[in-house]
Formats: sequence, structure tokens, C-alpha cells
Amino acid sequence: MRNLVIDMVGDPDAPLFDLMDRERVRTAVTSDLDALPGPITARTPAIGLSYLLELNRWLSRVRVVT
Repeated sequence: MRNLVIDMVGDPDAPLFDLMDRERVRTAVTSDLDALPGPITARTPAIGLSYLLELNRWLSRVRVVT
């Protein structure tokens, strides 16, 4: 899952990064998985990674424009 998020960080069209700081997510994913954003506070790194991926998918699917 971590590699999927790293791939998403490298995608210049990922809509998630209209809302979140790309470099901050990259830093969190490549160094300290405890610092990942998530719903309220993610209990595990996997929940935080999943949250980022699902939010990006949802933003792509509903074509949210910021």
C-alpha cells in the first residue's frame, strides 16, 4: 500500500494534492508512517495510507474541482 501512495505522490494529476501538500505526504510516507493524515487520527499506518488512496479515488470519480 505504501508503494501505491508513493506512486500517487508522483502523479501530477492526482486531485488529492489540490487539498493536501504533496511534499508533506511524500515526507510522511517515506520517513515516518505515524505522521500520516487520516480520519481523525489513523490508528495504524495502513489506515492512513488507505484513507489517502480512497480520498484520491473519490475525488477523481466525482471530479471535484478546487
